[in-house]
Amino acid sequence: MIRKKADTCYRQHGWQRKTNRKNRYRHFIQREFQPMETRRLVKLRKELKKLSNFSNSEPRKIIAWNLEFFDIISRFQDDGYLKYQPPEKKHICKLFNSLIAQCGHQTDWNHSKKGEKITNQNIVYGGILNLPMKPAIYWLNLPKSCKIECNVYPMFSDITKSSTTATKNFWITELLANSAVKNFTRENIKKLLCCIEELL
Repeated sequence: MIRKKADTCYRQHGWQRKTNRKNRYRHFIQREFQPMETRRLVKLRKELKKLSNFSNSEPRKIIAWNLEFFDIISRFQDDGYLKYQPPEKKHICKLFNSLIAQCGHQTDWNHSKKGEKITNQNIVYGGILNLPMKPAIYWLNLPKSCKIECNVYPMFSDITKSSTTATKNFWITELLANSAVKNFTRENIKKLLCCIEELL
């Protein structure tokens, strides 16, 4: 009986020592690598804040803005996801990494591969208003005579200058850039900046 109790006590102490070693190692790794991640986040925040000041309705400039956004996110993704944040920031860290993954390589719009430079040929747009998925260069070269009729809502106010619902004809590239492309970029910049502020 005494021996059995001693064996149980030994196993418990052994498990505790193993757990303590793991905790010490985790804290060591966190102390070593978290400052590096903090510097990456500070740099990313600076780049995204610069992009957040964008206000233009010209399609070519919107697409160039979006390509720059994808390039910034893809480069961050190439350097690795966040791994060494404190336990209390686990949830926001997970959310941040998921946003990076959604905007990074090999996603619906970003067809670039790891380490590949973002261009108007590996970023594709479409999938709304029954438009096909085509590279950005295709939409940039689309003649202005190619138009589409659609209902205009306040979300398109950058090009309609109206807050009322109506039906109008738009150059397809203009509509695509001012609706889907601009909204996607603006919303993800906002979400990422919010996550960064909480992480820092």
